[in-house]
Amino acid sequence: MDTTRARDIKDPELLNQVGEDWKVLFFACNAFLEDYKFYCKTLKKLLKTMKPKLPVPAYRQDCLLAMEMLQSTFLEALEFIQPTKDNMYRSLERYHDDIEEFSLQVRIDYATKAYGAVSRDLSIIIDAMFERMNILEKKQEQLTRIWDDINGSFVQTCLHEMMAGQEEELKEWWYDTVLSTYGEHIKVTHKTNLGVQLDPAVSRPPLKRHIPSEIVSFIYSFADVETCVALREVNTQWYSIFQHLDSFLKSKMNNRNPWMVPGDGDLKTWQDVALVFVRRLESEKWVEKDRIDNVEATSNGRPKKTVVGKKLKFGKKLPPTFTSMTDSSACESLVCEHMHILSGPAGDEFLMDPWTLQSRQHPEEYEFVSQNSEETVIKLQGVEITIPSFVFRQRIILDISFHLGRSTVYVHLHGGGCLIMSRDKPHYGHALTILEPYSAYDAGDVSVSKQTDGYHLANIANQSLVKYTSSTSAAPVACYNGIVWLNLREMKCLVPTFIDLSTPGKVYYRADRIITDTELMENRCSQGSKSRDAAQFLVGMTARGLDVVDLVEGTVTAVSRHYGKPDQALCFVGFNQGQFQAWCMHHKDSHLTRERILAENGVEDDHED
Repeated sequence: MDTTRARDIKDPELLNQVGEDWKVLFFACNAFLEDYKFYCKTLKKLLKTMKPKLPVPAYRQDCLLAMEMLQSTFLEALEFIQPTKDNMYRSLERYHDDIEEFSLQVRIDYATKAYGAVSRDLSIIIDAMFERMNILEKKQEQLTRIWDDINGSFVQTCLHEMMAGQEEELKEWWYDTVLSTYGEHIKVTHKTNLGVQLDPAVSRPPLKRHIPSEIVSFIYSFADVETCVALREVNTQWYSIFQHLDSFLKSKMNNRNPWMVPGDGDLKTWQDVALVFVRRLESEKWVEKDRIDNVEATSNGRPKKTVVGKKLKFGKKLPPTFTSMTDSSACESLVCEHMHILSGPAGDEFLMDPWTLQSRQHPEEYEFVSQNSEETVIKLQGVEITIPSFVFRQRIILDISFHLGRSTVYVHLHGGGCLIMSRDKPHYGHALTILEPYSAYDAGDVSVSKQTDGYHLANIANQSLVKYTSSTSAAPVACYNGIVWLNLREMKCLVPTFIDLSTPGKVYYRADRIITDTELMENRCSQGSKSRDAAQFLVGMTARGLDVVDLVEGTVTAVSRHYGKPDQALCFVGFNQGQFQAWCMHHKDSHLTRERILAENGVEDDHED
């Protein structure tokens, strides 16, 4: 029997059936999407009716009553709209799954040639299915964002905006009494809870037999870090001499973990550093791992809080009492204390100081101090940097060649690669060279280079790169209290780690201290300034503003633009007289600021709004 002819006759029937089935599903999906659109509009109107309106001028009691009414009405509204929202989300998922299942069956039949030579019409149907699934996925993401935005920023936005037109005295009272409480959990922690006894209050045996101090010091010099920490407990003499071993302990720690240094939190001395390092090695909470990509947090994590920033309008300055968490050394990440403006085909870049509204070209031009056949000295932002003269003669250095990091100086070379120097010794004789095509970036006071075999950290004292982790997806983004924090972007978490160079290839981490619910990108985040007592914070850009991560408390705070405003907002976070404060310049104001800065610098704005 000839089945070919039968197949040819059957093919159009199969295709027609697929087309009819897809029409039914397509129109049902479209009808639901119209319902979804109506739901979003209705929700927007409902929220608008809930915004409080105060008389001008208003009294304090008016404000408190309006806030009480808003909070009560908002909770009642949530109880009403939550079930509808859940049903909407489930329907989006259901339509997506139905189309996915249908398209899978059609593609299986197509692969087995059940439709014969009618692939063109079928391809159109399959493409339409994928397009519809993509729309449904985006609607799911949109609904999640809408709901998160309502829960996180709607009430706070109302509390900000209800002060429009009121007297400054009332606004200040309202902020100090109500609005500032949303960020009161963000504060500098002076005791970082290392879990290690650092003070000398621990009792030790008295001295029974005298050993010359020179002999004790000699024994210490040959001991490893673990033995030194153990010997300090022998008696008061050994403890006393241990307290004066700064140069010995510095050298020993540089061989074991060169990024664990005094300066952060409780690590005030090299003795503190050695003790904490050994106690971490001994602790069962710190676990060795070859690869850090698939760690799991054992703590539930604290819920993410939201702080809506105060509006920074066009032409207005930040108050002189406000100090940003981040400083100018973070300009490469754009998460700094300035506003950055990029324009023009040549890539002209400018930055504005939000305290003075003055702008200048970025990066700042360096000046020549001296030059001979061997060395050239240039000055950048008050720092004199010495580099070999031949790089100028051979034009190895790029136009934008120097960057002052928090504790390092970067000299970027033509085609890739760079020299890394300490800001204390900015001389090429003490520099570490990273070859092209690799470069480096700051993670707090640590220089990081991503290479094909993983992430490497710079040990400038030894002029070497040390492989930290073989993972290429766990980027170091901060270093605090001797802990290097790795950003697992896909898992949305920060992992506390340290390494011991005596056991290469191993990374120690604490599962119970992993910080979850983060939205950080390593090239768009910056650790707080140590000189401003803000190194315990990591600040990163998000779609709505910034995330502020407290590395000590393990909390994440979303700093958001006002509800209903476009996502393109510029936020500044810091402290005002010891109290956390966030400022937000919305898209319209930042666009006007951009136009003014470019006009002041004689640059034509080619930016399309």
